[in-house]
Amino acid sequence: MILFNEDQLAQPSTFTPASEIMLVRLAELGAPKTLIAAFLEMDRAHRDHLRYLLGPVVQHQSDWCDTTPSWLYSAITSGRLRIILAERAQGQIGWQVAPEEITACLYPATMDAPMRSDYADLYLWASAQANARHLDKPLYEVWNMLGQDPLPDRMFTKECGRYHRVYRDICREIRSRVVKHAQKLAAEASYTKTRPSEDLHQFDLFG
Repeated sequence: MILFNEDQLAQPSTFTPASEIMLVRLAELGAPKTLIAAFLEMDRAHRDHLRYLLGPVVQHQSDWCDTTPSWLYSAITSGRLRIILAERAQGQIGWQVAPEEITACLYPATMDAPMRSDYADLYLWASAQANARHLDKPLYEVWNMLGQDPLPDRMFTKECGRYHRVYRDICREIRSRVVKHAQKLAAEASYTKTRPSEDLHQFDLFG
């Protein structure tokens, strides 16, 4: 899904691989997303990438949202940044979101009631990925800790994968809501000077 034309995308990044690693590390250490966005804006990143970075965290509406691990919210910024950097290298805007964001979105739903099996497997896969990065452990160790056989990435990210449709649909739903909400809150102001007044957007995922 490309949201703007090729000419608008033809803005080569000035970031070196080393500077990209440094920027991701800053995000992992908890740097404000407005600071990360400032670097991207100086590098002429497109407005929709800035909106995606600065937008709120999207979660299933539930009283259990308050129990979401705080590290997961912080990890979403670095997860979004990785997605943005990869898309800029490809010269496009896509629809994917990071496993941390899928985990945060589905977490309250897992506490509300048993989920449909495809959503449950998507949550299991995404949370294993997110925890492996958070704990700085090999992914296989996290699966061992969970007592589960690993669910391969290809089952979700490949078009022929068993769970690709539910993965694609929830990624698109999350990303669309993030960008639209950020656009609404930021209005015509500079993306790096105006911090959205809301950092969390809840909706009924199954409504």
